[in-house]
Amino acid sequence: MQEAPLKDFMPLVPFLENDNIGQQIQSFYKRIEDRELLKIQENVDKNNTYRAKKLNMQVQLDRETLLELVMANKKLLYEQLSEANAQLIEVENSLVGLPSKGREFNRINRLYSQFDQYYASLLNKRTEIKIAEAGIVPEFIILSPASLPQIPIAPVKFQFYAIAGALGFFLSLVMVAGRYLAHNTITNQAELERLVSAPVLGIIPEYRKTKLKHTKLVVSQNPKSSINEALRSVRTNLDYMLPSGKGLYNAEGCIVFSITSTISGEGKTFVASNLGGIIAMANLKVIILDFDMRKPKLHLAFNAENQQGVSSILIGKKTVEECMQPTEIGNLFFIFLRPYPPPIPPS
Repeated sequence: MQEAPLKDFMPLVPFLENDNIGQQIQSFYKRIEDRELLKIQENVDKNNTYRAKKLNMQVQLDRETLLELVMANKKLLYEQLSEANAQLIEVENSLVGLPSKGREFNRINRLYSQFDQYYASLLNKRTEIKIAEAGIVPEFIILSPASLPQIPIAPVKFQFYAIAGALGFFLSLVMVAGRYLAHNTITNQAELERLVSAPVLGIIPEYRKTKLKHTKLVVSQNPKSSINEALRSVRTNLDYMLPSGKGLYNAEGCIVFSITSTISGEGKTFVASNLGGIIAMANLKVIILDFDMRKPKLHLAFNAENQQGVSSILIGKKTVEECMQPTEIGNLFFIFLRPYPPPIPPS
């Protein structure tokens, strides 16, 4: 840096943005002036005095400091210039896409113009319709506004409820009458006693402990079951129903009971075998005879083979003693039906 041009640069110091550089330049310039004045005062060309050496040293230090500040500021300006160039490039790149955006803007502007015209035409039509409606004068005059009913006119709830109740009552009567007319079974002992003239000795419940494939002797399996109790009640009633001197426990004769039913499967074999077992369990001798010529099942109740029986006795091939078979109950015996009787030849 030359000292002479520095005087020309001093008027520009107030315009510098960096205050440190301005202050440093002013300080440097002031020290140069002091050195010049010192030369004039001492009137010597040599700078050998202590003050002159000190001023020269301070001027040198100010010069170096000023140079460092200028270099740092220069570096900062270069960085700012680089940022400005980068921003300039971004702006130029954004300007490149302006034509496409301009075309999109023109397209949207055209659509906006079309919709605006359509909306304006709708407003005009609406105005015309309002004017036309205002020009029509009705030929009637409303004397008083209509009053809204608080209760609905239809449907009438009470009428519907009454019809539904009557219909339900009628259907109930029809159902009861239908069930009464279709009822053809006996449901209790009192109804049975009212329908028949013979006395009822007892009611035997259905055996539901296990599902039986065919009739079995079950009284010997569980002596305290409900079926055993029912059969004991029948046995006692039989003893009381017999004439005097002919009870079950009368040893001077034998009593014959016939057990039958209207159709097959009503329990003849079950009642006969188990009632005979109950009577035999009272220390009475019992013989059960199978006279079911169509479907004999007594042999199934005692798990025996139906080889000889009543039909053999009737045709004279076997005796009663030969056909009589014992059971697991000591006093109970049975005679089967087989063999089947021969068919009657046509006359």
